[in-house]
Amino acid sequence: MHWKSRSIVSLLAGLLLAVGLTFLFPTGKWWISLLSATLLSGLSVFGLISIIRYHGGARRFAWLTMTAFFLRLIVGIGLMLALPVWGYDNDQQQAGYSFRDAYERDTASWQTAVSGESLLTVFSEDFYTDQYGGLAFLSVLIYRFLSPDVHRPYLMLILTSFVFGAGVPFFYKAVNKRWKRKTALAASWIVVLYPEGIFFTASQMREPLILGAGMILFWAVIMSFAKKRPKGLIAWAVGSILLMLFISPLLAAAVLALCGVIFALAWIQQRTTKKWQRWLTSGLFVMILLLVGTGAFLGREWLSSVIWWDMNTMIASSGHVQQLVRDLPQPAQYAFLTTYGILQMVPPATVIQDATPLWKVISVFRSVGWYCLLPLLIFGWYAVWKKENMKDRRLLVWMLVFVWCWTIFSSLRAGGDAWDNPRYRLIMLPWMALLAVTFYRLRDIWLRRLVAVMLFAIAVFTYWYIARYLSWFAVPSLPLLVGMIIVAGLLVFGWGIWQERKKRVEKSSQ
Repeated sequence: MHWKSRSIVSLLAGLLLAVGLTFLFPTGKWWISLLSATLLSGLSVFGLISIIRYHGGARRFAWLTMTAFFLRLIVGIGLMLALPVWGYDNDQQQAGYSFRDAYERDTASWQTAVSGESLLTVFSEDFYTDQYGGLAFLSVLIYRFLSPDVHRPYLMLILTSFVFGAGVPFFYKAVNKRWKRKTALAASWIVVLYPEGIFFTASQMREPLILGAGMILFWAVIMSFAKKRPKGLIAWAVGSILLMLFISPLLAAAVLALCGVIFALAWIQQRTTKKWQRWLTSGLFVMILLLVGTGAFLGREWLSSVIWWDMNTMIASSGHVQQLVRDLPQPAQYAFLTTYGILQMVPPATVIQDATPLWKVISVFRSVGWYCLLPLLIFGWYAVWKKENMKDRRLLVWMLVFVWCWTIFSSLRAGGDAWDNPRYRLIMLPWMALLAVTFYRLRDIWLRRLVAVMLFAIAVFTYWYIARYLSWFAVPSLPLLVGMIIVAGLLVFGWGIWQERKKRVEKSSQ
């Protein structure tokens, strides 16, 4: 599509979106609403069409990219309209925000925008609603120049939806280049449609920006080893890194570390002989251990204070959690809450615990999404060794280790919380999706056995939640429930090992 045609299509699409937004949010001067929304929407659509064309213009790119953009925009706007009516009676949800962080930062950004203060104010210590200041800076910039009369939060939704949508075709191209086309298509649709991903990225939060930029960087790493490198590869890589560092250095560090490891492995595999690959890979492993160990040692006081604070806040703020861990020693409490965080959101809790219908539906969808990925990520520890291609196996092992380390750290950092913990681990969504698709293709009876044990555990905890919250039955003790699940798991997997051994004996005797 020629740039003139792209401009016309983008202008019409932006104008159509702007008319709808002006109608749905009739605050302030209508012509400012129309112009600001048309400008941002039009530029977003133009940018997405240009990215689709940059990658070859295939129809699958268009579907993936536009679905990612419009789905987040529709869900974000829908929640802004639904929360004041069907949400909770607090300032945050009455203003249409799903997250308190987004509400406080976005409100403070609007106040700074109309105050006439310098844009750099957001980087000062007084601007406490944004730890790093990058996202607040973008918010102030948009509100000051595009919405000077009233606060229009949907303008930030357009920006965040655009950045996330822009990253999706890059992710597809990266996976398609390194793995198979079917794997790339399935993993990309998981990234686009994953319920928790939609929920956290259809907002004025950091996650859509970090995820979008992270997928672009992943593409740059994979394509840097292609025989014919795409034009602008270095510019895309540098731009994505700068954006992530600008928004959140901590989350950027996680993505940069993973992409750095992938780059190092690819370099070792392509630029060295088989004799050196094992030695260099082992050296990379030792170097990472030393870096992590040194970082943990130097930041031990900060880490311990942060983890201690989050864990104790979680315990103190929930009588339910207090009851579960009150008789456990402190190390066991932290181990329990870490595991509890990995399992969030727990399916029985989302269905049985008291909540408004809107939040119950959101919680159920979030839980279903995570519990479709979780068995595959656990099964991966076994399935990855079935991968015959040594290069693929080595890369998948490193990705699996990194994803699980980040998931555990997220649970530690958030104290097992049902909000921050899933939000932190969401940063690994693209690589979780890639691993899940790969391991699903390697599925065998052991995956079914794992799912059976998990379904039994969910059934047991469903009974516990019903007994606790509805008082229909006597409330069993937690150690008893955990013991039942462990025994069931040992029986299922013990039976499976015995069956596999029996088959090998019969096969060898023939």
